[in-house]
Amino acid sequence: MAEIEILARRYPLCRKIAKDPRILRLSCAHPNKGYGDDCLCRKVEASRIYIVATNDRELRQRCRKIPGVPVMFSTRAGYKIERLPDAQQF
Repeated sequence: MAEIEILARRYPLCRKIAKDPRILRLSCAHPNKGYGDDCLCRKVEASRIYIVATNDRELRQRCRKIPGVPVMFSTRAGYKIERLPDAQQF
């Protein structure tokens, strides 16, 4: 959330979505608070029931490599959700 607050002027829609009470925000349970993208990718790999919302191109590329995880990002006209990468059958 701290990173979103810093970038709020540039991406106001992301801040609005992140502050929405209907959106579940996860806290980091790792003892060593490291790079946020690494923690997010580990969490999504462990349980692929989340949609990753980011405007960070590098993080989007990393999340695209994880099968079954959709990526949401904002654009000028609103937001887009990329199709699900090929997921394994459950």
